[in-house]
Amino acid sequence: MNTLSNPCRSDCPPGERCRLVLLAIMVFAPYLLINQLTAGWPAHDMSTAIDRAIPLQPAWELIYVSIYFYMFIPVVYLRDAALFRRAVAGFCAMQLFCFAIFLCWPVGIERPRLDDLQDNFLHWGLALNYVLDQPRNLFPSLHLANAFMVSLLFYRAAPRLGMAMLIWASLIGYSTLAAKHHLLGDVVAGIVLAVIVDRWLFAPLAPKPLGPEGFYPRRYLLGLLIAYPAGLLLFYLLWRAGWQPFTWP
Repeated sequence: MNTLSNPCRSDCPPGERCRLVLLAIMVFAPYLLINQLTAGWPAHDMSTAIDRAIPLQPAWELIYVSIYFYMFIPVVYLRDAALFRRAVAGFCAMQLFCFAIFLCWPVGIERPRLDDLQDNFLHWGLALNYVLDQPRNLFPSLHLANAFMVSLLFYRAAPRLGMAMLIWASLIGYSTLAAKHHLLGDVVAGIVLAVIVDRWLFAPLAPKPLGPEGFYPRRYLLGLLIAYPAGLLLFYLLWRAGWQPFTWP
């Protein structure tokens, strides 16, 4: 019997879904505190020859920031309550595990100097991200852990969509190197962490793909996909208007 067709595997009530999303946001919040707290601490250098060989490629920042929309795919599209609860549990567990490492083993990265912020939107966007996210909280990469966790979840629940998501997650992985947000070791460790969560939480619950009843209408997913370029356009318009709520050396 396919356990995924069990009638007990229904949608989360809206109130529970909202509480779980709020819980995930609250668990992630200490990231910002730890990032600022450790900014002045001595940091370990884990750079490799591969890291040094990859030049700064600012255009990859456009892929890097997609994670902020990517993480909401389960929220707007995954209807199955059991898997959604596991997704939130996996997300929370990964954040807390990484926070402990960030505090005990700070890793740093040397970021490039960016010029012409008023004339170069990509440099402006990179500078904004660099200011908001100090060069700490690197190992393991939560960017990759979160992206691959969501992708592996959907690879089990909806293989065709999951494969496309794994390809995009791989692009996010390269973007962290090309935009000089992470080092190769951070990326590998983040992917390994996601695989562990997948085997621990998702594999026992999803031996077969979900049926159509396991998902919300595709227009919800389409709305999120539209929100991503719309968000980029908003920041482009703010840049064109001269908005710079940060100082850059």
